[in-house]
Amino acid sequence: MKVMTRIQATLAVLFAVLVLASATPAHAQSNSPKAVDIVGKVEDVGGGDDVAASAKSAGIGWIDLGQPVRGSLGSGDDILGDGSYADYWFFDVPRSGAIEIEMTSRSVDAYLLLHTMNGIHIESDDDSGGGLDARLFQYLRAGSYQVTANSYDANDTGGYVLSVRYAR
Repeated sequence: MKVMTRIQATLAVLFAVLVLASATPAHAQSNSPKAVDIVGKVEDVGGGDDVAASAKSAGIGWIDLGQPVRGSLGSGDDILGDGSYADYWFFDVPRSGAIEIEMTSRSVDAYLLLHTMNGIHIESDDDSGGGLDARLFQYLRAGSYQVTANSYDANDTGGYVLSVRYAR
């Protein structure tokens, strides 16, 4: 069950697309060793009945808590300022709590960037998931957020699994 109404979710996705398209380097505001510009594609998300489908058709993924998704970094994805590929995923947190975000991959050095829906950088991670996997633990208030699935190195390509869930 989504916390937001369809109209609120549509507006949130549209706002996020505009934030990404503005290429504001919100990530550079952090103490992260990887300061990159977020370069977003501006596409019409539309206002259909299925906001998740609309987001996906605009190249933006929607992930439900507790439901891992598979993705792939490579040709056709956005490219950040450091030359690395990026996939953008949005998710809702229905109730405030500790959230775990994990990106695992056998082929890329996983890197995660977490932002609010208005582009403010919250946290990023390179290898906290063990090996070359990325994992974030963050207390988040109820609301919507954006996570970027990324690789640490430029031109790194390959598949990954991304999961967002309440921390155990």
